[in-house]
Amino acid sequence: MELKGLTIACLGDSMTEGLGASSPEKVWHQLLSERCAMNACLNYGVSSTSIGVGKELADKNFIKRADLMPNDVDAVIVFGGINDYGEVPLGNFSDRIDTTFYGACHILMKKLLEKYPQKPIFFMTPLHISSKWVKEQFKSISRDAVKDYAEAIKETASYYSIPVLDLYSASGMNPAIKEQEKLYFYDGLHPNDAGYEKLSYIVEAFLKNM
Repeated sequence: MELKGLTIACLGDSMTEGLGASSPEKVWHQLLSERCAMNACLNYGVSSTSIGVGKELADKNFIKRADLMPNDVDAVIVFGGINDYGEVPLGNFSDRIDTTFYGACHILMKKLLEKYPQKPIFFMTPLHISSKWVKEQFKSISRDAVKDYAEAIKETASYYSIPVLDLYSASGMNPAIKEQEKLYFYDGLHPNDAGYEKLSYIVEAFLKNM
């Protein structure tokens, strides 16, 4: 996939909005856009939002905000799932409701395919997160692991033939390794400038191979 001159809509949460970066220009999609001479990477990231309907910002979930993206973009990238891990039950592959993660993935993927029937659509799984976030911020979660949410994205995307960049399995960034947490993470969850830069190169390689 040739990236030069493209306009891509990036739908996501705080890791697309850019929390942890020292400036908006240091977020992964802006680094990608500048380096690859793209027309634009449009930032549709909103912190604390989830793909499905959770307790926080339920009216701004990914499914609803997909309607706000323009029709004339060249491609769409969706990067989310970590807030679903904190708030939205995993559910089952057969779900078609927005209050479980599997169901919300089905609804969002189908919606994007209907809105952009001839445009490339890509999903990215969550990264690993530190045990601190699991214990302190997501302490009510006992049913599933982040890995299960990553696997749900992959399974549902396979059903719709949507390519997935599996960052959980192959980003090379894991805050459980203290040296990597210090190098790549702002707070054990969100990347810092170095983490966003590394992520931008991973996304670039993925897209160019499509």
